[in-house]
Amino acid sequence: MRHFWHGVETCLYHELAIIVSAVAVLLVSWGGANPFGPATFAILWGMHQVSKLNVFFGVRNLNEEFLPDQMRYLAAFFSHRPMNRFFPLSITLSTALMVLLAQRAFDPLASAFTATGYTFVAFLTALGVLELWLLVLPIPLRLWDWGLRSRRRPAAVADDAALPARPLR
Repeated sequence: MRHFWHGVETCLYHELAIIVSAVAVLLVSWGGANPFGPATFAILWGMHQVSKLNVFFGVRNLNEEFLPDQMRYLAAFFSHRPMNRFFPLSITLSTALMVLLAQRAFDPLASAFTATGYTFVAFLTALGVLELWLLVLPIPLRLWDWGLRSRRRPAAVADDAALPARPLR
């Protein structure tokens, strides 16, 4: 629990900024004709929180190699496990939410606007569900090599000990 609170303290300002943004979105859209703006914000924030909790509790694919050097300390809050106890609950509830949103999107009595809005929110939820599965499925790291190429130094520089190492950008 102590380590969990250290993780909360690490991203507290970021989370406070998101809460302020959520309040701003609600104030701007309150009573408006489009309820899907706040719903989009809520789905994105909620799925992000679920993913963060799963990473903290432990998943197979953390890909901490993608962290910039100045943020490598965040890897201390990641746990390597094939799966955690929270994952089945989070994937089940997220999938159920996605199905409910999709049902509303395909309701024959829904207007085009409503169907489009629910389709968009259901699709964002589906992407969140996909992200959760990508955290635990056995995916080889070489799949992401194309994204890490910019972090590697050229072979000529790596072999020449006389040249100082350049910072990674």
